[in-house]
Amino acid sequence: MNGFPPFLVLGAALLDSAILFLVPLFIGLVVTPFFRFVAHKTGLLDIPNGDLKKHTQATAYLGGAAVYVTAGLSYFFLFKCMYLNSFFTALNGSYFIGITILFGVGLIDDIFAISPLQKILGQCVACIFFFQAGLFFKEPIISCFLPTIFCTPEIIFLVGIILSLWWMLSIINAINLIDIMDGLAVTVSFIALLGMAFYSGAFNRGILLLPLLGTLSGFFFYNKPRASIYLGDAGSLVLGGVLATVPFIFGWGVSCRWGMICAPLLVLIIPIAELCWLILIRTHLRIPFYYGSPHHFALYLKKWGWSTKKILRVTGFIGTLCGVLANFVAFGSLFFL
Repeated sequence: MNGFPPFLVLGAALLDSAILFLVPLFIGLVVTPFFRFVAHKTGLLDIPNGDLKKHTQATAYLGGAAVYVTAGLSYFFLFKCMYLNSFFTALNGSYFIGITILFGVGLIDDIFAISPLQKILGQCVACIFFFQAGLFFKEPIISCFLPTIFCTPEIIFLVGIILSLWWMLSIINAINLIDIMDGLAVTVSFIALLGMAFYSGAFNRGILLLPLLGTLSGFFFYNKPRASIYLGDAGSLVLGGVLATVPFIFGWGVSCRWGMICAPLLVLIIPIAELCWLILIRTHLRIPFYYGSPHHFALYLKKWGWSTKKILRVTGFIGTLCGVLANFVAFGSLFFL
């Protein structure tokens, strides 16, 4: 839009952003009740058990299906109609296959309760498609940590794939672990994605996340306390896959700048801390780390008398501070102020 007055350029950008956010939000507000209805009709409900599941009534699963369908429709139609169609071409469809595999694995687990090993294997298959889309640590960053003698193309590629697999599986399962309370996983994911949109460093990259932010906003209306529908594994695995891979989409892993390396870690500090804490305490108690246990930080806070809404507010505040800090370390200044 060269030659146009700055206020017109800004107005057009704001209009595009509003459309990309609001359309998915309204789609989600319509689609989510449908899947809630289907869940009740088919018996796909999360039944309280008094241990990990302390909610007071049977609550619909299939929230993951609502998020997946809303986001999928939004990205397909909005990006086909607007100027961001190149996003699909750049990822060659492999990325969307990987996300779909995560959704399928989670949905199967919601319905049939598959084993942890089967879930991990399914996640590994999804990661293979992410790698095929070019989303993994590459030579510039790997060579910074390897001794020169090992910096051959084959070793660099292998180390990059191994580190990327470890990162993706960690974040995917970290989001799955924090999905223990009404609205928590959605709140953490929303704020983390917002932080990533800012530190992407370019408007045309940051707005790629707006349809997903709109999707989560629409879903949160039904997932907030007292939730009438849950993400289930189908939703938490999809969100985990997105959060694990978006940094790579924005160029993570191709620069040795410490600020850019640390930014995703700061944005995702809450799920990373939850994952590390659960591994440590379950190992200490001689519980397999992949087994469920009532040692989540949110459950501790509830025992100490915190309300669900207070936990969400404090978690959101901490996540926001970490997002601001991530932008600071990535660029050396709060460039968006």
